[in-house]
Amino acid sequence: MKFVWTKDYIIGIQSIDKEHKKFFALANKIVRLIKKREILLEEFIELLSELEVHAVYHCDNEEGYFDRFGYEDAEKHIAEHQEFRRKVESYYDRAKESNDLTELAREVAGDSIHWLHNHIFTMDKLYTKFFLEHGVE
Repeated sequence: MKFVWTKDYIIGIQSIDKEHKKFFALANKIVRLIKKREILLEEFIELLSELEVHAVYHCDNEEGYFDRFGYEDAEKHIAEHQEFRRKVESYYDRAKESNDLTELAREVAGDSIHWLHNHIFTMDKLYTKFFLEHGVE
């Protein structure tokens, strides 16, 4: 399993497309971890932390633009961000209690890409024109 960034994911704002690509890279780091015989809790937590830091950065970045420019669909969009943040946070406790980090790692990678795929196509592509009109590149 490998997650592949394609041109279909491009929303047309370079800075945000770059952030989205990093989600794919993080999911693929988790995939590489899955291929190991045994996943150590410390290395898995480190990857979760990297995913969480990037998710917070990315979501805060978009939300900052919403606030600055008065994006009308911000509330719904932010609610989806909050849902993803909560999901990522929940993985920490689950990892500490898990007897099978490989299965949890598969879930994290799959959930992350599935969420991102849906979020890009149902939410992010809606703000492209608005952001571009306000000079976001």
